[in-house]
Amino acid sequence: IINKNSKDNVFRVITCSFIKPGKRLNFVAHTLKELSELCPKKIEWFHIGSGKNFQIFRKKILKILPQKKVSFFFLGLMTNKEIFNFYKTQNLDLFLLLSLSEGRPVSIMEAMSVGLPVFATNVGGIPELVANNINGNLVDINSPSRQVAHQLNKLIANTKLLKIMRRKSRSKWKKIANSNINNKILIKNLIQKA
Repeated sequence: IINKNSKDNVFRVITCSFIKPGKRLNFVAHTLKELSELCPKKIEWFHIGSGKNFQIFRKKILKILPQKKVSFFFLGLMTNKEIFNFYKTQNLDLFLLLSLSEGRPVSIMEAMSVGLPVFATNVGGIPELVANNINGNLVDINSPSRQVAHQLNKLIANTKLLKIMRRKSRSKWKKIANSNINNKILIKNLIQKA
């Protein structure tokens, strides 16, 4: 595992996406606001990614979040190298993706590669990557923010499960998304069929 969990009384979540309606970052903010009322820990939310009117977006997010309980860090656009460097140096507890729709998100595979548990909506190809109580949790797309916050709070309280999820996240990434391994399997299969 490359990324380390937080050792203080702070729960740190990371999101990584373009700023657009389908990514539901406003919903993430409302969920974290609800979570702050349930969770005894302080919450820090880091967001990687940019989009149109990101300064307006940032102001909207800050209006939603209760400043004493939830801190928001807008990191903007980053290269893959910068993202991995951040993942390696910043203690993080959970990767969060609550999109309306997805394919097979690279952002989740990147998070899994460093051992981050994933909490995401049960859409598109996400269930191929995330299994409930194995390397993360899936939530129904129609769940209200309060319900999602309750599910997150249960997970936060289960530190033992979160530790297991870290290991499982990294090992699942190795099996299904590690290009070094997958490329060798692909080449072997192509040679056998030739």
